Amino acid sequence: MSSGPYVSVSAGSSAACAVGVDGAITHFGSKFSTGVPLPPTGTFASAVVGSGVGCGKKKDETLFCWGSYPSLPGSGVKDLPGGAFSDVSMHGGTHACARRGAGSIACWGLDLSGETQAPTGAFVNVAAAHGYTCGTRTDGTVACWGDNTYGQALPPPALTLAH
Repeated sequence: MSSGPYVSVSAGSSAACAVGVDGAITHFGSKFSTGVPLPPTGTFASAVVGSGVGCGKKKDETLFCWGSYPSLPGSGVKDLPGGAFSDVSMHGGTHACARRGAGSIACWGLDLSGETQAPTGAFVNVAAAHGYTCGTRTDGTVACWGDNTYGQALPPPALTLAH
């Protein structure tokens, strides 16, 4: 547990975690319902928290996830890909996506609507949401994949973000 100052914070539905300048993760709010109240020890650069699951990017850019999504055993959020990553995004505890150093996206976890089937190409960021995921490509366009019930995974053709 870090005593701060902090370099990043992530908030879930009833819990949050922060990473201190010392790399330690501090978890606060509701304990994970699976009985895993504390994040792992070690040195992390960032962390995200979902419903009963957390993932952290270690200083060596590998990922480590802990906990489990209580109502969906076997959702696979902890079955993460290997390699180095620049950032990670998680929704709830059902799926997560991370961006590799070269910009490609890797997603894992529960895939009910194609939310873990990232397109090829280079991205500058990624954001996992309920049943879908979006990322900003290096050319400034937005790509989304997964559930499109409300049109959320179909950005307008003219939607280009400046970066």
